[in-house]
Amino acid sequence: MMAGSESDWKMMTEVFAEASTDEGFSPEGFEIIEELDRGGMAVVYLARQLNPPRDVALKMILPRFVGEEEVRERFRREGQAMAALDYPNVLPVYQVGEWDGLVFLAMKLARGGTLQSRLSEGLPEISEAVNWVMTAGKAVHFAHQRGVLHRDLKPGNLLFDEGGTIYVGDFGVAKLEFTRDNNLTRTEAIVGTPNYLAPEVAAGTDVGGSVLADLYGLAAVLYECLTGRRPHDGAENLAAQLRLVVDEDLTAIRKLRPEIPRDLALVCEKALAKKPEHRYRTVAEFTDDLRRWREGMVVSARSTTLAERAWRWARRHPLPSFLAASLVLVALTGAVTVMKTSASRGEALHRSLIEQAKGEHLKRTPGFRKRTFALLQEAGKLKGSTRLREEAVAAMAYWDVAEESQPWEPIVNAGPYEIMPSKDGVRLLDKETGEEQWFIPGGVLRCTPVWSPDGRFLALVRGDRMEIVIYDVNRKKRFSDIDVTDWPESLYFEPQGGVLRAVFRDGEASLLDIRGTVLLDNFRAQETLVGPIGVTAWRGQHLTPLEANPYGGELSKDEKYLLTRSALGIQIWDVGERRATGFYEVGNQLVDAPTDAWWLGEKKILLQVPGALETLNIDSQGRLLAPVKLQRVPGTRVETVFDNGDWLVTVRDEDGEEVLELWPGGDFEQARELDKTMNSFDALSQGVSQPSTATVVVDDWWLTLPEGEEVLQVFLCPKRVVVLTKDYQIYDWNLSLLARSLREVGLLEEEK
Repeated sequence: MMAGSESDWKMMTEVFAEASTDEGFSPEGFEIIEELDRGGMAVVYLARQLNPPRDVALKMILPRFVGEEEVRERFRREGQAMAALDYPNVLPVYQVGEWDGLVFLAMKLARGGTLQSRLSEGLPEISEAVNWVMTAGKAVHFAHQRGVLHRDLKPGNLLFDEGGTIYVGDFGVAKLEFTRDNNLTRTEAIVGTPNYLAPEVAAGTDVGGSVLADLYGLAAVLYECLTGRRPHDGAENLAAQLRLVVDEDLTAIRKLRPEIPRDLALVCEKALAKKPEHRYRTVAEFTDDLRRWREGMVVSARSTTLAERAWRWARRHPLPSFLAASLVLVALTGAVTVMKTSASRGEALHRSLIEQAKGEHLKRTPGFRKRTFALLQEAGKLKGSTRLREEAVAAMAYWDVAEESQPWEPIVNAGPYEIMPSKDGVRLLDKETGEEQWFIPGGVLRCTPVWSPDGRFLALVRGDRMEIVIYDVNRKKRFSDIDVTDWPESLYFEPQGGVLRAVFRDGEASLLDIRGTVLLDNFRAQETLVGPIGVTAWRGQHLTPLEANPYGGELSKDEKYLLTRSALGIQIWDVGERRATGFYEVGNQLVDAPTDAWWLGEKKILLQVPGALETLNIDSQGRLLAPVKLQRVPGTRVETVFDNGDWLVTVRDEDGEEVLELWPGGDFEQARELDKTMNSFDALSQGVSQPSTATVVVDDWWLTLPEGEEVLQVFLCPKRVVVLTKDYQIYDWNLSLLARSLREVGLLEEEK
């Protein structure tokens, strides 16, 4: 609906206000059941979605905002932000729509209520609160890695389902890109809830928000869970509340609740530091320190916070601090004199060097790998440990600048189509006939588009938004959007194809993968880069990040091919060449259900699709051939296929009773009934079961996934460890190459 006059909007608002109470008032495709909640900007209904049939939370802007385009745009932005974040603990958005000028969001119905409602009933168990914040923090960090800030983290925006799983919701004030300018509309001048605002936001020095402001909001939630109070509370109006946030010292957690563990209090208080630079650098660092506390390890916040407190006390009490320092000096001198050995000092120095090395590869400033190895080598002179090898392997998993840079020659690929830019978009033309093959709408291009070496991906920067857009030309789909902080002057793909170098006008460059993850930042454009050592990210994923929802995989019997399942279909990977070779999309599949597929032989797959069974063969190059339909017995469902080729099948009779049957070699005529209690579903898994962590432990190897991704499944091959992540990435560690590289830098002894 186009914007009309003020009287038109007023009339529409009145009609809407009356209609909202009438029976049958619902956007098309939904039936509103009852109102669940109402806030300052929106109302949330319990509604029934008709297709697919399910209960949803239907969020709509309030009638008085129907004519406010800024509010409507913010509401759309919430839906876009949440829909783009495909993560288990981000509240799923099923649909973003508009009905008679009214923007609405259809979301997962969180029947367990909000954290705010739980806090109103009393304080949670300490461990329970920590687990909630850690889980929510991982979701927030996931959003940050994709350029989305939340900017309103509070207990009311953390929701639970019936099973107690926590979700981060309400990205209504989310900022979809990080930009260098903060030109904000009037409705964005102050965003977020005052009690949970970071001091720099409350002071107006960072009104656009930041990663560290989101970190502060999450820590404020933990503070309230631990103490029953918000960090700064009690002001009579907004201006006074903002002054409290900026000027008032935080009341120590243990002063309010002495039973709170000291280290946990330190972790929370560090994340709530007044100055952003005194907090953790990322939400991931905050949740990692919470994990350390939960597992009984030393937290990184302990030494930093004590030092800060000592410094502040000394400034307020100069004479007592001088006397105290003198006494400490005498005590230390005496302690050193009576020490029988220097073992404790050596152990402390050993740990310190390893932590410094870890900090280097976490920051990943150019040249970090050399500095990391130097620190680990010094630690190794004091004492050997598995931590040395763990941190070295973790550092080798990332890109870095070469120690001796050579003149860099950009890789330029002409691509399969001729690019014809225009004021309204980009036309891709057949090079021989000149016929248009695909039109990509958008504004004027900011720099020359670039093709990936295989001609599959096209990267370009349009003038309407500060982002790099990647298109999958083979599938004619928008693959990903990569937010940047400035307009790139030029783009180049690295030879690997999945890695893009963006060069900016100041001569600096960033290295990004095509999903948007920053691999290396702030290096000089002409510097030579070196890739990861001993670990390879498999190439050729056919799915966009939003489509990639993996449900595990299975190696073929000869271990030459890997089959991975998603809701969209199956993908085949060549294990030897570490690349995708084929993808089969299943039609009419549920959006949140795995595709059922099993190996029937080394190059044959059984596929269970809605209402049918099919077999797929692959050729010598791993490409999928045309499917072949199989006869399907009504009322049956294949549950798994065993290594010997037998099928386990659920059979439902006319009365609705179900039995398990074993079909030898898939032959239903030779079926025999099995005990209903038989638990055979794990027999299929060829992967190693591991908890959802970012580290894989195999024998003496500790392998850390890049970017803190989480393990879904692990496959063990000779001298190799292959990992499928929850983000549908496949990483492959070559253990022999890792061992050789570690020996070269003196971090692994030569084999005798």
